[in-house]
Amino acid sequence: MANKKILENHKYEIYYSESEKSWRTYLPDETKPNKRRPVKRKSKENLEKEIIRFYIEKLKAVRMSHWKNYMLNGFCIKEIILP
Repeated sequence: MANKKILENHKYEIYYSESEKSWRTYLPDETKPNKRRPVKRKSKENLEKEIIRFYIEKLKAVRMSHWKNYMLNGFCIKEIILP
């Protein structure tokens, strides 16, 4: 269910490239000039797994960031409420 929600909220088109014989999309990437990076996989299923993995890792990083901020401010770990 959560995976389906991630894919529904993915803001870039997922499409098949006949010339490359692969499924393609973009993922956000703040280090790139256009703030996105191309991603391609041979199967749509594998591309969807990569999209889901990317957003889950991004969420984990945000949660760790919140945790570090609370710890730096001297709060007890029990006071942390993750988004």
